[in-house]
Amino acid sequence: MSDNTTHSDSSSFRHIEIGTDGDNAPAVLHTSFDGGSDSIVVAIVEAVATVTGEDPIDMPPLFDTINPEALNQLVTPSTPRDHHVEISFEYQDCQITVSSGGDTVVVPDQ
Repeated sequence: MSDNTTHSDSSSFRHIEIGTDGDNAPAVLHTSFDGGSDSIVVAIVEAVATVTGEDPIDMPPLFDTINPEALNQLVTPSTPRDHHVEISFEYQDCQITVSSGGDTVVVPDQ
């Protein structure tokens, strides 16, 4: 697997790092999101769309999979907490892990 780094113009992303498989298809995507309830949801949907090659408009709403308000309360980087929090779930045939540090990892099912 090789590592490529790309930058998104989206306000929800600080950066994107994509590991690729032999066919240059995204294999793992690491991204960071800025604070704000909408940016977490947008960052996740955009990251999954990048990995799967789908149009975000055509994907089912994230709230069909996970409660975005609860997710936001658990992982918003600006929320003070004593412990690091990570939430993992599946969406669009991808394993998503979101952390309270503002990081998101998307791994497509093989």
